[in-house]
Amino acid sequence: MDSIIWVERTRVRDLGIKITPNILEALLLSVIAGRHLSVVTNNVQATEESIESLFVDGWGFAKGDEFVIVTLNFKSIFDPTTIFGLPELASGNTMKLEPRILILEGLENTSKKFQRDLDDYINDVARLSNNDNIFTLIILGKTTLNSSIDEVLLDDIWIEQTHECRIELHEVESDNSMDKNLQSAQFIDLVIKARKDSQRVVLVREIKTYIYDIVIFVRTNRFVVGGLPTFVLGEFKHFVAIYAVLHGYEYVVPEMVRQAAYSLLPIRIHMLKDPQKEPSIQYGSDPALVSQILDKVDIPIIIDEVMGKIQPPI
Repeated sequence: MDSIIWVERTRVRDLGIKITPNILEALLLSVIAGRHLSVVTNNVQATEESIESLFVDGWGFAKGDEFVIVTLNFKSIFDPTTIFGLPELASGNTMKLEPRILILEGLENTSKKFQRDLDDYINDVARLSNNDNIFTLIILGKTTLNSSIDEVLLDDIWIEQTHECRIELHEVESDNSMDKNLQSAQFIDLVIKARKDSQRVVLVREIKTYIYDIVIFVRTNRFVVGGLPTFVLGEFKHFVAIYAVLHGYEYVVPEMVRQAAYSLLPIRIHMLKDPQKEPSIQYGSDPALVSQILDKVDIPIIIDEVMGKIQPPI
């Protein structure tokens, strides 16, 4: 199986598209998976230009039609026809949608009603779509979405990727026989093939157990409130299957599960904020000491702790 990420890194480099490897990989994962992602960046405009260059110049999406940028604010009213250029959806059988990559800026500033209407539309697309549809939201902002948008909409976001505007593309050997520019139809064919290939990726029992252990350890961590949603298990398996295909594998190895944990979990974990609600307080712990610990613990530290406790399969 060919490595899609290797080919696309080569294309990006040869076309001079200024985008970092981590955001390139996150975008490919999300589009192939048919999921939505949040990009936290220190420079929204520069990141937007990088993503636009990737989709328009590299993958042939038509700007303003297949690739749409929308700036939102507190006055925005949800209307998919005028905002996104998308049709109203009716209940019924599956339907073919025109490909859409939508960049949303300022989503955190919209009303709860707007966010819930957007959630309803996303769910309708998922319900009516066939496997050929390309529909991905890319939410751009300077802060994490974990506490800035409605919980029901947050469940629709697959991963949250940090993007620093500095370019460190891996050195890869150029393939002069490769088409430097794709048409969107060619890229869509690549996505559809990758989706089909992901359904044949092998997850052995030990890998599934590794995933279950990670989810259980996060759910029972003393600094995590509310555990994890049940659907996270399915998202883990979906992520590692897509990740395997992206890197040219027909099976999942432990490092892919580790990557899934660091990609999927940050947006799902809710940190304990009130030291009085920490479990050990019931058994005589000093609230001041617990408060000091909470000040130093963050979500990456929790994930590091969990991954350090679980022995990956050999």
